[in-house]
Amino acid sequence: MVEEIDIEAETSGRHCSSGDASLLLEQPDRTAALPSGELPPMTGFQKKALVCLSYAYCMGYARSAIMAPFFPSQAAERGASETIVGFIFGYYSLIAFLSAPLIGKLISHTGPRFMFLCGSLVGMCVWVLTGVSGYTAGAPFVGLCFAVFTVEGVCYSAFEIALMATVARIYPRRVSTVMGTMEIFIGLGTMVASPVGGALFETFALHLSHHEILPFQSGGYLVPFLVAGLLLGSCAFVVCIIPPNAVKEDVKSGSLTRLVTIPDIMVVAGVIFAVYLIYAFLDPTLEPHLTGQFEISQTEVGVVFMVGNGAHALASPFWGWLADKYVKWTRVQMTVGVLVSAVAFTFLGPAPFYGTAGMIWEIYLAQVVFGIAKSAAIVPTYAELLRAARAAGMPDDLGTYGVISGVYDLMMNLGYLIGSTVGGVLMEEIGFPWASTSMAGVCLLQGCIMVVFYVVKLKHLR
Repeated sequence: MVEEIDIEAETSGRHCSSGDASLLLEQPDRTAALPSGELPPMTGFQKKALVCLSYAYCMGYARSAIMAPFFPSQAAERGASETIVGFIFGYYSLIAFLSAPLIGKLISHTGPRFMFLCGSLVGMCVWVLTGVSGYTAGAPFVGLCFAVFTVEGVCYSAFEIALMATVARIYPRRVSTVMGTMEIFIGLGTMVASPVGGALFETFALHLSHHEILPFQSGGYLVPFLVAGLLLGSCAFVVCIIPPNAVKEDVKSGSLTRLVTIPDIMVVAGVIFAVYLIYAFLDPTLEPHLTGQFEISQTEVGVVFMVGNGAHALASPFWGWLADKYVKWTRVQMTVGVLVSAVAFTFLGPAPFYGTAGMIWEIYLAQVVFGIAKSAAIVPTYAELLRAARAAGMPDDLGTYGVISGVYDLMMNLGYLIGSTVGGVLMEEIGFPWASTSMAGVCLLQGCIMVVFYVVKLKHLR
């Protein structure tokens, strides 16, 4: 029986190339001799893998952020209401939510390489088809959006879960640090992609306007999605650094039912859900709020998104390092991050009980605070899920990594699903100030649950 060994062990002076990933699985585990607070130095392969993973996360998330500045208004021009726009965003997350547990269990059999290639290459084709939907209107437009997002939701889950399982295999002792570093590139991708998406739409809508046959800017709509597909497809080369599933014959699928019976897992899953819920709420609501109240362009809307994503990206490495360095304080970090996120959202509207009309600078400030707090809450969650599973006696192997990645992706997409869907409905029914305040209430509730749970657990341990 082949035993899966800690990849982060010392390699007796040898640095493995990307083609030697499987050799790392056979190195003796010497990290146990290190002090608990000290992290081992990265090997040459790990450094190369970090570069490749950073590129994949950057491009993978950039492709989804490109549509945020223009899609809601363009969908409305094609006959979709704000509620339908919210459902379109939510449906994408629904499919990812439904497929995540299955992909998390299958990855121990197919290996992360196969899942990653499916997610990147098939997803590339789907994003191009999404751009083609711009040449339709009414029911055909809505139907085509739902059709392409069905496939893209599955591709997204495969892409994300394969990357997360790879991080857990290659960097078992610095998961939070690496995930925090990945958040830089996730933030960079979304930060740059939002204004670029708005600029691409406006530029090509202007230059192609005299060639348009339909009464809306279908050419300007197509180009950003074409770019998004190319960005995703360019990630395919990253498969060269993903360790082969050398032990797949001996690894069983992780137990999802066992995982969800662990109280710590459920509390951390609640963090993932709550934070991504309020983050996804902004997709269908912030753009119409900004253009309606402040009358700013799609490019400027992209800048507002960029500020929040930039703050998140810049703060993430620090929170990741802090979580790996001071593991016992990770739960405090997550709790504070959730509660501060709630406060930030009350200023985003602003909340009606503040009695102010709101100014554009308050939107920017709320986005910055939320970006920093979001990173504090989210960055340690994957490592905390792994620790909770190990503490409950689950094996430290690819099967467990896969099912934990599936749970993470499931809760993230559940948050996206409800946030974007409910966001569109609340925007129409009660307006942005009360809608954003209700999202703050969700985070406040989650923060209170965490305080009570961890205080009770601490007293029990004592």
